[in-house]
Order: sequence, then structure tokens, then C-alpha cells
Amino acid sequence: MKSIDIANLLVVEAAGKVALTNLKLNKLVYFCQVECLRECGEALFTDDMEAWQCGPVSRSVYEAFKSYGKQPISEPIGVVPSNPGAMGIVSRVLSSYGKLSTFDLVTLSHREGGAWKAVYSPDTDSPITATDILRSKDMDGVPCERDTAAGIVSAIFTSIPNALRLLTNS
Repeated sequence: MKSIDIANLLVVEAAGKVALTNLKLNKLVYFCQVECLRECGEALFTDDMEAWQCGPVSRSVYEAFKSYGKQPISEPIGVVPSNPGAMGIVSRVLSSYGKLSTFDLVTLSHREGGAWKAVYSPDTDSPITATDILRSKDMDGVPCERDTAAGIVSAIFTSIPNALRLLTNS
């Protein structure tokens, strides 16, 4: 499979549940690769990700969906493959990572010990290989929700619900 196949599966699976921009889609494609390496010990797709300034990017996915700009992606581009194994990984990644903000995903992909951090150079779009990922902290999994913007907002709503309700109604 290619990364564009995984991107198309993500777009179909996320429809009506998770808004995907090109940036968020690329991060989720990357985390699908990580998840497959974690679970199966082998790559989900054959093309490499590249270390761009905003994190791991599949050039083919970026090019395919760049016409959306910063707007949510509404349709897959090209053929959507039928692959139950890949679909299972896509579903798990959307369940675990889809609720994270794009900011959270960029922060997560930029963490110390991660594959992006190990290969990034501002002068080139260095490839991020399966070997880079296997050697990285990215294999540790999804961060604790309290360490994400979504988790912080949720904690605030839980700790002071009446104050926020007063603000909403004022």
C-alpha cells in the first residue's frame, strides 16, 4: 500500500466524526504507520514520510489534498482500497489520535526522542523511515490525555462547570 491509500481510508472513516485538514491528515497517516509498526513489526505503507517543518508529511498525500488549503477535507482522492487490516489500524488511530487537536498532533510528532526530531533538518525534507520510527519514542503510544489541549479543556470544564455555564449565558 501507499500512504495515499491510508489517507483515503482515513478520509472515509473520519467523515462526519473528525474534521481533517491536510496537516491533521498527514499526522494521522504518520501515526497509522507507527501503529502498524508497533502492532505488527512491519510498515503499513511502502513510501517514506518526510520531516517537514510542521512534522511528518507524506509528499503524495500533501500534493493530493493541497487544494483544500486549511479547509476540512470532504472527499477521498482516487481509489479507496478495500483492506480490512489497514482499516482496523485506521479505526484505532482515529479512535486514539483523532480527538487530538492538530496542535496536539504536531506537538506529539515533534517530541524529544521521536523520529521526526531525530531526522529533521530545516535545509532538507529528510525521509522518516520505518527504522527511524522503530528506534523512536513514537513507539510509546498516545500521550496521556491530560497532556493535550483537549485534555486541559476537558479538565477545566469538569473542575468549574458552573462558572463556564455562567459565561455562556451572560
